[in-house]
Amino acid sequence: MVGGALARLAPAGEPRALGHPVAGARPQHTAFWWLEPNDAENSVFAFARIGNDASKPVVFVAILTPVPRHGYRLGLPVPGRWTELVNTDSLLYGGSDIGNLGDVETEDVPWMNQYHSAELSLPPLAALWLEDG
Repeated sequence: MVGGALARLAPAGEPRALGHPVAGARPQHTAFWWLEPNDAENSVFAFARIGNDASKPVVFVAILTPVPRHGYRLGLPVPGRWTELVNTDSLLYGGSDIGNLGDVETEDVPWMNQYHSAELSLPPLAALWLEDG
């Protein structure tokens, strides 16, 4: 079962499969910054990345523990709705299907040097890719 789940995940995790320009071929102008580099207690790290279009960042969040984190606050670079592009804990990949029901909405709560943040449900031993919009 694990082999089949990984085979399904591999195409989804490929840059072009994400359908986002920042995840594809190397853009001329890029930026990367940490959103959460220091949360060893929860085993979480997160970063943001942009390509040529600075208004379209993507955010990567990973949790490296078998304990899910609900209500986990993460600073996000752009206000509004953020859509889950990939959730490696999806049933599609053999996971427990813990997530954010497809999207989250930011609040005007500054967090970790970002003006906006959202409370996320982080699935166990998983990674999320989030897109603004």
